[in-house]
Amino acid sequence: MAQDSCRIETHRRRVLVIGGGDTGLEVVRQLLDSVEVVVLDLEPEAVAARLGEASGGPGIQFLKGDGASPLALADAPPDVDSIVVATAPDRVTLEVCKAVGTAFKGAPVWALTREPALLPRFAELGVSALSAPTVAAAALAAQAAEKSPIATCVGLRDGELLLTEILPHSSVVGKSLAALSPARWLVAAIYRDDRLVVPHGDTTFQEGDRVLLVGDHQILPIIARYLKTGHSEFPMQFGTSVAVPNPELARSAAAESAYLVENTRADRVVVLAPPPGGEERDLQATLRGVGAGVLVLDASHLKLSQKLGFRQGPLQRPLDACEIPILIPNGSYPYGRIMYAVINEALDGETASMAIDVARMFDAELTFAAAFPPEFVAGAGFAVQMRETLARLEAMADAYDLKANTLELQGNPVNSLRKAAAEFDLVVLGWKKGSRATPLRPSVETNLLHSLDKSVLVLPGHES
Repeated sequence: MAQDSCRIETHRRRVLVIGGGDTGLEVVRQLLDSVEVVVLDLEPEAVAARLGEASGGPGIQFLKGDGASPLALADAPPDVDSIVVATAPDRVTLEVCKAVGTAFKGAPVWALTREPALLPRFAELGVSALSAPTVAAAALAAQAAEKSPIATCVGLRDGELLLTEILPHSSVVGKSLAALSPARWLVAAIYRDDRLVVPHGDTTFQEGDRVLLVGDHQILPIIARYLKTGHSEFPMQFGTSVAVPNPELARSAAAESAYLVENTRADRVVVLAPPPGGEERDLQATLRGVGAGVLVLDASHLKLSQKLGFRQGPLQRPLDACEIPILIPNGSYPYGRIMYAVINEALDGETASMAIDVARMFDAELTFAAAFPPEFVAGAGFAVQMRETLARLEAMADAYDLKANTLELQGNPVNSLRKAAAEFDLVVLGWKKGSRATPLRPSVETNLLHSLDKSVLVLPGHES
């Protein structure tokens, strides 16, 4: 499939910018490549002159008038998608926001204030106001603290700002920012109980947090919904491309990679260029560079010493180095039936919620399968705890409006799960970074992903 056919068509929005001063002018400049812009200002000719050649493009319209005047606002197109109020001083901005709220029902309104103390007054008007000092400080602090790049102003050509609130039932409550592995987006600030929290990798989300997001305008609304409700749109929480490490695998897995793009929020397949001069690749940095949401890898069969845990399997290093899902393609698509392998009795809510999201994306039947070894092997109480975990997983899927099944298997986990997998199209496994097999406790996950003849999706979890 041609790569271009896998891209998502984006709606070209129309934004009304009120005020053509320094801030408004910069917003217009940065928006022009991605949206249609209508500028309302008392001196539109002066704004157009400052804008230069871009003022003559088809995607911009100038109107003359006072943004606080209902008559002037009536001349603006009624179907604008959003409104940016970039006037000054703040008392004028408040008056403009009042008039806009009356003239445009339903369109989101953004404003920039120089005084953080005025934020509650804007909130009363239903306006998403940003405090210039707070945003600048939070963005700069986040940029200094994080490795990921950050966009630092409203309405970037390839980015924007969004504010979202974490609801009590969101699955991100209690998660750290680092666990989400942001790609093409970043948390610039968290407002918690009327105080500012400058986020770092170990900052955890709490219910009621108001989170300021910065990033790519195409994915930011989806990330905002994911943080707010916990319902993600796989694999957008990681990235938007399906990355393949070499041309050979790209050819052999081309059809399944394209199927993944067609049925998820991924928008393209990217073949990674080999590192120069035979140098060792920094896998995670490379994946970040291409905005990867899924990595496609091949799995060879394990040698006996690797099965028993005397030596690492060939996928151990990429699994530990990678912070995004990994697909082992075996051609068993379309994914009509998905099996999530529950390896131990401890509930892994993070990977389970991702598995549920994957099933929803593919409109697939999901089954939670668990192996029950003999009690003398698993220990007393294992079966009771595992059944409790299966019940909680079933309830979690139900909360996502997905009917899931449970499957209890008897005997050796590797053999029983491998046999059950024959009835499914995709097997989903959670992987804990730092997991190590030993001769006394061989890794069930490692043995499964190297021996199944079905496609396997490995989801990243927290470090062991």
